[in-house]
Amino acid sequence: MRFAHGVGVLALGAFAAVVSPLPAQQPPNPADSGVTMTGGPVMRVNFFKVNAGMGPENQRDLRQHLVPIWEAEKAAGIILDYTVVTNLTTESPEDWNFGFALTYPNFAALDSLGARTAPITLKHYGSADARTAAGNRREQIRTLVRSSLLRVVSITRTPRP
Repeated sequence: MRFAHGVGVLALGAFAAVVSPLPAQQPPNPADSGVTMTGGPVMRVNFFKVNAGMGPENQRDLRQHLVPIWEAEKAAGIILDYTVVTNLTTESPEDWNFGFALTYPNFAALDSLGARTAPITLKHYGSADARTAAGNRREQIRTLVRSSLLRVVSITRTPRP
């Protein structure tokens, strides 16, 4: 008996919604959800597999070369920040175990990126040949597993009246 009563109320409610829709019965409009999403900084995230026995050399390269270069790029306003990560939960022997992210203010910051960073890296290494040799050595130390370009999205909620 209770089931039949519930069906009757449901049918009556559906009929009322078709015959005389009330604003409270309308589905909510996603545009009025009170949520605003705003695109923010852009991140280049690189994940590497450090080759066996190369962990100390990878860390040395990070300390002696990458961090000073990133600090100079940060001081020049090219990047907002950098982050270094390690993977504590590898899923396979081929999985990444070291990574870093460079955060740029926006997509426009990627325009002519090489032209803006080249003077910084050239100053750090002293010559184009030394810079190229360092890049070649990195390829022996570690293997790129994945590189992703991400956009940070800020979500704000405004109270509904």
